[in-house]
Amino acid sequence: MKPAVRISLGIVALTVSLLLLVDSLFEIFPDPNAPMLEARKKVCESLALQYSSLVDEDQVPAMKRAMVGAVEQIPDVLSIGLRTAEGNFLAMTSDHDRLWAGSDLAVSTPTHVRVPIFRGQKRWGTLEVIFVPLRSKSFLALLNTPLYKLVALVAAGGFAAYLLFLTRTLRYLDPSTVVPGRVRAALDQLVEGAFILDQDLRIVLVNTAFAEKVGRTPDSLLGIDPSGLGWVMGSAVSDVGELPWVAVKRDGARRADIRLELESPTMGVRVFTSNVSPIVDGGGNRRGVLATFDDISDTERMNQELQETIERLEAAQAEVRSKNEELTRLATRDFLTGSLNRRALFEKLDLEFVVARRDRLKLSVVMADIDHFKSINDEFGHAVGDAVIREITEVLEESSGANGFVGRYGGEEFCLVLVGTDVETATGIVDDARVAFETRSKASDSPTAGRKVTASFGVSTLDFGANDLAGLLDQADQALYHSKSSGRNRVTSWIELDTGQREAS
Repeated sequence: MKPAVRISLGIVALTVSLLLLVDSLFEIFPDPNAPMLEARKKVCESLALQYSSLVDEDQVPAMKRAMVGAVEQIPDVLSIGLRTAEGNFLAMTSDHDRLWAGSDLAVSTPTHVRVPIFRGQKRWGTLEVIFVPLRSKSFLALLNTPLYKLVALVAAGGFAAYLLFLTRTLRYLDPSTVVPGRVRAALDQLVEGAFILDQDLRIVLVNTAFAEKVGRTPDSLLGIDPSGLGWVMGSAVSDVGELPWVAVKRDGARRADIRLELESPTMGVRVFTSNVSPIVDGGGNRRGVLATFDDISDTERMNQELQETIERLEAAQAEVRSKNEELTRLATRDFLTGSLNRRALFEKLDLEFVVARRDRLKLSVVMADIDHFKSINDEFGHAVGDAVIREITEVLEESSGANGFVGRYGGEEFCLVLVGTDVETATGIVDDARVAFETRSKASDSPTAGRKVTASFGVSTLDFGANDLAGLLDQADQALYHSKSSGRNRVTSWIELDTGQREAS
């Protein structure tokens, strides 16, 4: 709605209110029902005189006929009755007593009139007349009264006159009209939205680009406070909760690259970067605010889509890594025990062997084998046999330390690698593992239900002079064979073998 229309409606409302107020205070316009009330008064007086004469002449029947005739001839009269001072009816028309019932007998009203009748100084009766209700007080009935006819004419004619006058006057008062046309045209050529605010922070000039973003016309934006256009509050405002033009008016400091969001009825949520500067006159006084708006909604949308794409790629990469880790685990781990399989064991041990020889580090290799494992399978079944294999794996894993590792060498044979460990330390560690495995098997809740299970071990280290990895493993295997042939459930290092056995290996 244009400013001239809004102002015209306001003036019309004010004029009508003044008319109604003056009438209520000074009663300039007469009551539309006054003539009818006066006529009813004269009718009642005339009837009272006529019936008094008839009573004096003792002509009651004639009086009754006269009452009936009056009701038929006078449209406003519904019924008539003559009541004595004692309260008894001397004469009345039909249904008069029913129509009069319930009315206040002491006071006359516009529809129920009481006229006292006297003989000399003494009151001997009362004439009662019932009239039809006065004119309705509905809205349509009010429009037929002089006051409301005047109000309607003033409202319609005044609005047209005020609108014509204000339309012409606002050409001189509208601030946007004092801006040269070339300036407004240049502002409309900007891709960025822009508006200029006065000292009251109301829009005095706005370009087409901004109006389109908010789903309005430039004319409809003039004179309004832009703070009420539907800006989304939140990260878009400063810490003190001010929109940038409010802050600029307060302190005069320019605001740049302020992120704002606007809920547009036609374009949804739009995202802007705003630059807001004070407008200063030649004397350095602040006269208003200039704000420009760069619509970055499409960029924001693309950034959001890109972020979502990156997140999907990262999720896909994480899934690929997880699958690769799973494949690596399946390729390098024994499916039953979770320890290194034979191929992975040799790859890792070969690397440790090379590093240990290059850097002259300690490295011990232990071969372990479960004693009489076939009898366990035969006695308890393969499921219990598998559980025993997992049991010795756990013991060896616990003994491997931070840098050591365990691999399944064969069916019930394992290889324990102890990095940075000499033969004495390795032998002690392995013997503790041997005892721990035997102790576990003797527990009532063990896989073999308390039936003792043991293992034999063979230990070798780089200090024993092996030239390659195969030689080191062979030394440990020879030591294991010696443990098994010497009674089992024991630990033997390669150096403990007699000279002939070592030379044969």
